[in-house]
Amino acid sequence: MKKYSLLLVMVFMTMVAFAQEKKGWEKKSSDEMAMMYAEKVSSKLSLTAEQKEKIKEAQMKRLEDQKELMAKRKDQMADAEDMADETADMKEKRMKIQEDFKDDMQSILNEEQYAKWENMQQEEMKMMKGKHKGDKMKMHKMKDQKMESEDSDDDNSSWK
Repeated sequence: MKKYSLLLVMVFMTMVAFAQEKKGWEKKSSDEMAMMYAEKVSSKLSLTAEQKEKIKEAQMKRLEDQKELMAKRKDQMADAEDMADETADMKEKRMKIQEDFKDDMQSILNEEQYAKWENMQQEEMKMMKGKHKGDKMKMHKMKDQKMESEDSDDDNSSWK
């Protein structure tokens, strides 16, 4: 019995340790993320060293712009009176950052490379949407379960 208890404690401690570890992109600096992106694009599009460096710079700019936007959003979330207007404004700013990045990529890449890059982007978007759909389904399921439990609590309270 003691062996099983010890084993369970060790397994539990291991799970806790892994759960607290940051995942991939979260623990990387902007410079590291930009380099990783440039490497990925370079391997798929056969870029020159100059193109690779320009893509790294463009990605760095995009990441910094996104960080600034997220910082502003956090500030605005604290003061959430005009949430709808702010959300639309944030979406517009995100789209502007993305359009600027696309323009940078178009000026760096030749036509064939740019066409391949656009296809890569579309595939990544499909994967992200699929991933987020799963997240949304989980959230809806959790909401449904919460509502069901509240309903059952209400039903039980009427019998008391």
